Amino acid sequence: MKLLPRSKPLRALSVSLASLVIALGGAELYLRAFAPVKFRAPLDATQDADWRTLVHRRSVVPGLLYELAPNVAKDVRGMRVETNALGLRGRMPETPKGKDLLRIAAIGDSVTFGFSVAAEEAWPAVLERELSATRVAHRYEVLNHGVGGYSTRDEALVLEHKALALDPDLVIVAYFLNDPDFEPQQQPLHRFFRGSAWWEHFHVARLVARSRFDREREAAGGDLYRWASAPDSDRWKSVLQAFDAVQRATRVPILLVVFPCYRGFESFERYGYADLHARVLAAAKERGFATLDLVPAFTASGRSPWDVSADPEHPNAEGHAIAASALGDFLRSHHRQLLGTDP
Repeated sequence: MKLLPRSKPLRALSVSLASLVIALGGAELYLRAFAPVKFRAPLDATQDADWRTLVHRRSVVPGLLYELAPNVAKDVRGMRVETNALGLRGRMPETPKGKDLLRIAAIGDSVTFGFSVAAEEAWPAVLERELSATRVAHRYEVLNHGVGGYSTRDEALVLEHKALALDPDLVIVAYFLNDPDFEPQQQPLHRFFRGSAWWEHFHVARLVARSRFDREREAAGGDLYRWASAPDSDRWKSVLQAFDAVQRATRVPILLVVFPCYRGFESFERYGYADLHARVLAAAKERGFATLDLVPAFTASGRSPWDVSADPEHPNAEGHAIAASALGDFLRSHHRQLLGTDP
């Protein structure tokens, strides 16, 4: 019985394909046994289950993979996480909204959520107290829409489908340098709720993907933040598209605030990402957003990056307080422009 085609070209092609399959199969077996590739490996569904499935859930918003689950009361990852019926970290919004109430929607990622700190220590809650302490004719409410792992693309969806329904008078979008990364490479929650692509089950395919990622990162000097913000990348383009979506979605004033990272330099005077901050702020200004860079406030504090951070990406309670104080000063000095009335 003949297993190969009679045609010499087809026979040669069949042999080549069979050889390729055998080679790939051998490489796959070798990697599995001796050099497993962890890059983009399927996640263990049982690992970190409380954080993934009790604190978060799959979102019904089109294009948004996940969100905070409502009515959570859980000690997880060394912090107390409590959410209200809307899935926001903090108390329920005042209903109906009082005429003297100025409502601010704080949108962002884990920095805004307040990863590693208590809810009352996260900058939205501290900002609310800052503003309320100097109130004259108004009351203030700052709603925390922050969710860990969100990209700028995700945050635009939160604004359109969630925050605007609560009738905010101002929206603050908090930006961090990994926000362009809308893919699941650096965001475990994205990877978990997206599920694994077929090729991610194969070590050979993951090795190829890792090699490509390494080349792109090397082109950015080996820096993940510069990789995320590469000007010609789909990641940076997603930020611009998200800013455009925010601009189209609302006539409510937008304040774009950029948070620093906290490692790789000894003091904020030597902060190494001023150019990335400037590019983000310029893009926001082009779309009519008010902007605030928090690096000068951290520099003026006289504190080192180690003093004000819980880890390389998240401020500790003192860092949140510095950010909230700077935001409070900015809002008081731009109160009529951003909130439509004198403070």
